[in-house]
Amino acid sequence: LNAPDATTALVDDVLKADNSPDAKLAAAGVLVSANVTDRAIDLIDQALKGDLSDNDRVVATLTKAQANFQAGDVPAAVELARDALLQDETDGTRQFLASMLVASDERAEGLAMMEKMLSDSPRDTGLMNNLGYAMVDNPASAEELDDGFRLLKEASRLAPDEPNLLDSIGWAYYRYGDFREAQKYLD
Repeated sequence: LNAPDATTALVDDVLKADNSPDAKLAAAGVLVSANVTDRAIDLIDQALKGDLSDNDRVVATLTKAQANFQAGDVPAAVELARDALLQDETDGTRQFLASMLVASDERAEGLAMMEKMLSDSPRDTGLMNNLGYAMVDNPASAEELDDGFRLLKEASRLAPDEPNLLDSIGWAYYRYGDFREAQKYLD
């Protein structure tokens, strides 16, 4: 995945053997991981014209949203995530939309969605991490940074060895300017 040209060549070889919509969708996922977003979006569009299950259509829409996000088209990513939520109202899809929203001009809506999901599942450390990280990554105020940090520390008490939480706490320390403590968590 650190060699996008090689990844693209391998994907092209695989698609010569299997050019089905499912194969195109799987290939697009690999390309998104390799940050080859234009080719991934093209393959997703091709796959969506084919015979995909309802679940695979949701996956395609979410993968296309991620590709657009990585390519810097946040408004398109948000629109696609909203479309995916219309197709699939599960918490995973809702969390994906919320994460797209917090990275957009609609940040307040994304934070509110995360807070609502967390109020419905108050001990969900994944939700705690997502909301806490969103608050410390680009805080609107010192209070929001503090609130996000407290949430991350609480999640860490519930799941002390969770790598995503350790990373988020490290980032919070970094935002506070405590680089030594940040390095400890990131290591």
